[in-house]
Amino acid sequence: MQQEVEQNKKTTNAALPQNNTEDADDNNVMSPDYFSTSTTRDDIDRYVKVLKSDGLQVSGTTMTGREIGAALGLTVMPNLLNKTHKRYFYSMKTDALETIKNEYSKSQQESSNGSNVDNQDSTVQFAKAIVKLKKNQWQNSIDGLPDKNALPQEHMLLLWKLDQEFQMTFMNPMSPPRQTTPRHKSPEKGSNNIP
Repeated sequence: MQQEVEQNKKTTNAALPQNNTEDADDNNVMSPDYFSTSTTRDDIDRYVKVLKSDGLQVSGTTMTGREIGAALGLTVMPNLLNKTHKRYFYSMKTDALETIKNEYSKSQQESSNGSNVDNQDSTVQFAKAIVKLKKNQWQNSIDGLPDKNALPQEHMLLLWKLDQEFQMTFMNPMSPPRQTTPRHKSPEKGSNNIP
C-alpha cells in the first residue's frame, strides 16, 4: 500500500508543469535579442502571451483571411486554417494601440533598442519588439497599409511577413484580383440585344 501511494505521488508530480522551466522559457522570450534570432509567427505568439501575463491588454486574433486580404490588397486570399498561409500573419486587438503606436515611434527614433527591458512595462516592450520585427521583414499596420486601406475594426494591429515567398503566394501577378461586377440579366428569348 505504501509503495502504491509513493508511485501515485510520482506520477501526479510528473504531470504538473515545472515552474522553473516555464520561467526559463519566459526569460528567453523576454531577452533583448529574442527577435534577432527567431521571427516566426509562433515566436510572436509566444512573446505576446508572455507580455499578456505581464499586463499587455490583448483580446486575441480577430481578423479573418478575407479581412486580411482586403486590408493588404492581396490577389490570393489567405486561408488561415492552412498552416502555410497562417505563418505569414499575426493580428490582435488591443485597447493600448495608441500607446503602442507612440512607443513604436519613439523606439524607431532611438539609436539603441537594447535598453533594459526589465524596467519597462509590457506596452513599451511590445512596441520595441515591433521595431525589431520590422528589421526582419515583418511589416505592420502602424506604418500603414497598402493603397491606404483600413483595418476592419478599431484598435486592431496586423503584422505580416513580407518576404519573397509571401509575394509569390499572395501577390502573384499571374492571378489578378477578382473583380465583382453586377450581374446582367440574360436577354429575353428572341431578343438580339446582348448586354
